[in-house]
Amino acid sequence: MTERQEAGQITVMTETVLATLYDKRSHFAGERALHLFDDRIEVTRNGRVETRLPLSTITQIRMSVEPAGGGVQVLCRARAGDQSLALGSLTSVGPRRWANNAPAFKAFVTALHRALASRGGEVEFVEGQPLALRLVVSAVGLAMTVGALFAGHHFFIVRENPVLGFVAGPFLLIGLALIWAFRPVRPAPYDPEALVRRMEGTPGGEPERAE
Repeated sequence: MTERQEAGQITVMTETVLATLYDKRSHFAGERALHLFDDRIEVTRNGRVETRLPLSTITQIRMSVEPAGGGVQVLCRARAGDQSLALGSLTSVGPRRWANNAPAFKAFVTALHRALASRGGEVEFVEGQPLALRLVVSAVGLAMTVGALFAGHHFFIVRENPVLGFVAGPFLLIGLALIWAFRPVRPAPYDPEALVRRMEGTPGGEPERAE
């Protein structure tokens, strides 16, 4: 254990690392290492501590499936007051290029849920995309839908060219699908123990599929 002084108080920190995840959230950000200890999460970059998030301050864990380049990834967000830490099942390896990081991600998320088990009802476990992301993607879907309807009207009615008009069909369907899939909804609670069972593929749950 180590000690550090903060605001006149001495805080004892344990040095038992439960899990480590190397993660890069974007092509423009450097790779970071997330270390899960008995009492905190530490994020280091280039060997220096960038973020220190005590587990005792975490009030919400959110799991969601979100776009990543041309595919999707599973994201886990830990929130503590005005602090938020996100980690994903994919890691950036270039512009719009992502590599599978699911095994390390699953091990870290599983260990995090186990470490928070003693907090009981103090931590809210929910699933679903954040409202800001849903509004942005829904707006993109709405723009695609309006654009497809305008194009369809232009080619069908104005230019009387039904062949080109049918080109707008797929964009209309994609736009409507995005609006429906990312419509604003309340986050749904989930059972953290059931998620751990799915992650580990133990009886009572199915193995988690890598994105």
